[in-house]
Formats: sequence, C-alpha cells, structure tokens
Amino acid sequence: MKSMFVKLWFAFALMVLLIAAGCAPKSSVTSKESDFVERLYANDPARKLIGTSLPAIQFKDLVTGKSMSFDDFKDKVVLINSLILGCPSCLEEIPKLNQLHDKYGSKLAIIEVDVNPKDSAEQLLETKKDLQGRDFVWTISPEVGEALQMPYPDVTYIAKNGKIVYADSMVVPIGRLERFIEEALK
Repeated sequence: MKSMFVKLWFAFALMVLLIAAGCAPKSSVTSKESDFVERLYANDPARKLIGTSLPAIQFKDLVTGKSMSFDDFKDKVVLINSLILGCPSCLEEIPKLNQLHDKYGSKLAIIEVDVNPKDSAEQLLETKKDLQGRDFVWTISPEVGEALQMPYPDVTYIAKNGKIVYADSMVVPIGRLERFIEEALK
C-alpha cells in the first residue's frame, strides 16, 4: 500500500510540475527548469517497462466492436494512452492524439484505454464524438491498464514490434511524442 501511495504521489508531483512548466511561456523557461523537467522524465516509474513485451490480453474496440489483442499490432508502431472520463488532462490529450492520427495515418496505431471500470462504453463513445476523436482504437479495460501497469490515467507507451520502446506516466507534450514516434518508425 505504501508503495502505491509513493507511486501515486510521485506521478501527481510530476504532473503538477510538468503542467506548470508547460503553461509557462517558452521564453520564461530557463535552462535549469528544462534540465529539471528532463530529470523528472528520466526518473519516471513507467520507464521500467521499456524493453518489455506487450501483454497477451484481449480487449474490445468500441468503435468496430471487434475483439483484439496487442498481437494484432505487432508489426506496427503503437501508441497506447490511458484515460478516465473524469480527468481533464486526459480529455485535453485527445486533440493531440487526433493530430498524431492525422499526421501518421496507418503508420501509427493508437489505442486509447479507459482504465476506469465505472466509465461506460456509451460515455466513452460520446466523449469521442464530442471531442471529435478519430477512429483509432477506443476501449474500456481496467485489465489492460493493470497488465500495462497503468493504474491511473495519463500513462503513455509507444511500442514497436510488440515491445515497449517509450514510456511516460504524465501528460506528454506532443513534440516529445512525435520525436519518439519518428524514431520508432525508422
């Protein structure tokens, strides 16, 4: 229990600091602040999953109704993002995912995982519609969240050939995601 509290506190502190850094005008972010943010990323607990395989787990794509697994994407670069509907920063990430979907098309598979078992498929699809979410994979699966150690929202992974190559447990600037997507696509 103490370990979970420490992880949640660390994730909360990271999110607050990164949001604060992201809200500051670029000209006011000093080199020291930038170095501090980079150290936060480097110490992110999600990093321990880099190099591990995506779990063999089934989930339902709410857009198509199809049952799928990560094996369906093993020859693609995949971005997996967690959310819950009551999380404002999660909802703010959807337009970023739309931009990535529009930019990379079929080169990048995006899977949006709602990790809250209390959210319904209808609510998630309504949110997708309201935010003009693209038709990437939308699923509600606390099981996927647990298997990927996504106990809270705003965890993002990029996988290539079935292995995690990038991991973050905080709101991620789109430029950072694009850098790692470009690298994974090489």
